[in-house]
Amino acid sequence: MKNSDIYLSFDLDNTLIKNTKGIINSFNYALEKYKKEKIPPKIIKQMIGIPLREMFKEVTNESPEKYVSTFRDFYRKKGIYQSKLIEGVRKKLKELKESGFSLGVLSSKKHEMVHNILKILKINHFFDLYLGETEQRKKKYDPITKKILNEKFPSKKIIVIGDHINDRKVAEMLGCPFIGLFTGTTSKQKLIDNLLVPHTVLKKIRDIDSSIIYSILKEK
Repeated sequence: MKNSDIYLSFDLDNTLIKNTKGIINSFNYALEKYKKEKIPPKIIKQMIGIPLREMFKEVTNESPEKYVSTFRDFYRKKGIYQSKLIEGVRKKLKELKESGFSLGVLSSKKHEMVHNILKILKINHFFDLYLGETEQRKKKYDPITKKILNEKFPSKKIIVIGDHINDRKVAEMLGCPFIGLFTGTTSKQKLIDNLLVPHTVLKKIRDIDSSIIYSILKEK
């Protein structure tokens, strides 16, 4: 197996980028617009990584659509520019790309937003594919995701990399190895306990290297 036979699918929030400030500001702006009390940042941080609709369902009994729309409007204008790369990400992406691996992004963010963030942070050129939420695909682990990846990379081995339980669910759906990261708010227990696909957990993205990638593929 060669590096070019392997596709590494990265989560975005808390895996490649930190945008806690932008998300918190956008979330509370949406609540305030509709006369709701602001939510403590700590609570919002715990929800980062799940779809926006689910986030707002956690804090209001109303339909989340108007809140989601307002959040995205504010985020598009201001919040997106508060994103920053996690330390070591650019260097690691460059290293992996130059080593021949195919790289991609799979996010709960809206598809066009994923594109804009990658472009603003100047890392879009590292990726062969990016997937965000669309009308057809509301969750990362929607079966459509598997169909897209199989069509795009029919002969490649896929590894999912992320910090959230939803990233684990993607790996389970694809039946592929999972590399969990401690850069988010999900505990090690939730990331890997009773996980039936090959897996490992690392502290940071910069800890990923070829030996870990090939080791986890051999477990399958």
